[in-house]
Amino acid sequence: MLENTRLKVFEVEEEDLLALFTEELGINPQNESILMDLKPISKERQKSLKEFYSAYLEDSDFGKIGRIIGAPDIIIHQKIGGGSTHLDQVRLYSNKVEGKAVVSVSKITEGIFVLGLYDQIESYIDWWMDQYGGDCETTVANYMPPKIRLEEFLFLLHGIDMFRRITFENMLAYRYTEKSTLSYADFAKKMSESIGSNDIRWLLPAFLVLTPSILEEDLKLEAKHASLLMELNFLENAGQKDDGDVIMTFGEAGQITGVEFYRTWLLASGIEIKVAGKDGFETKGRFFIAPTALCNHFVHIEKEEDGLIYVNHQAYTKEQLSFQLNKQLGAFFQEEHQQVEKICSQCKNQVPEDALFCNKCGNKLS
Repeated sequence: MLENTRLKVFEVEEEDLLALFTEELGINPQNESILMDLKPISKERQKSLKEFYSAYLEDSDFGKIGRIIGAPDIIIHQKIGGGSTHLDQVRLYSNKVEGKAVVSVSKITEGIFVLGLYDQIESYIDWWMDQYGGDCETTVANYMPPKIRLEEFLFLLHGIDMFRRITFENMLAYRYTEKSTLSYADFAKKMSESIGSNDIRWLLPAFLVLTPSILEEDLKLEAKHASLLMELNFLENAGQKDDGDVIMTFGEAGQITGVEFYRTWLLASGIEIKVAGKDGFETKGRFFIAPTALCNHFVHIEKEEDGLIYVNHQAYTKEQLSFQLNKQLGAFFQEEHQQVEKICSQCKNQVPEDALFCNKCGNKLS
């Protein structure tokens, strides 16, 4: 067990987690709880749990973790992976009855759950920034200005990937050229292959794999969405082949962003925030972050009233990214927790801050 003022960590075998919280601590898991996805263990194994996990079961913070993940009202799903990093997933849970605390659930190895108890969402963001945030201090140009259609953004990501791909191919062939060219037919063919690959070493499939539930959207890629590549100077028209296929070369924006990701992109992260409502959990925010040596690429994904999805891309310094994450994620926790002034320790009823007695069970409040 690891512990400091902002974080306390418990490691539990996956097959033991459900029984520990439901059988030993009497927690009744609700919808969207990770406990609902786990299988019960044999009675023989359950007999040894109390002794093996005795220190955990006597720890009030472990019980708090169980109550939070058993009945969350805020869930954040985060995926991390990319250029040189394997895929990891973290789920964050919060329950306003338990105050500002946030629980992270992840796996360090197959079959072992790591449960982290943070004092507040800001502490998790600080930890994440230290681990993954791009350590850049100077503001750089934003070559993907907001707001653009999601489909157009996918073409931009593939444009960056094509620069990387052609650079690798030229290197392997001992071929040097100041102006690399590509055909539109090859661009389109490789884009189709990329989307179907799920290969997070490339930026386009990394975005689709790492951004939770993005593939559930009704994406309709059309040739017209590629025009933004020309408008933003990612690609330039360089003529035609005899068969009429368009020949393109990389423009200034394509060169600069291509070199940036080719040389310094290592990982990315997708985030989805879901908040409990009257009709179940609703998605309230989705984000994609791709740190490089030059900036932290931050993408806010928004669905408009017309059903179309747009992305707002910004190029942030480390300080700006930290501020934005605290703003975007912290806002949901403030909205939830500002409604709860005081909780009755006896029946968990919510009461006004100045109340002396619970208006439900009559318990005297401290």
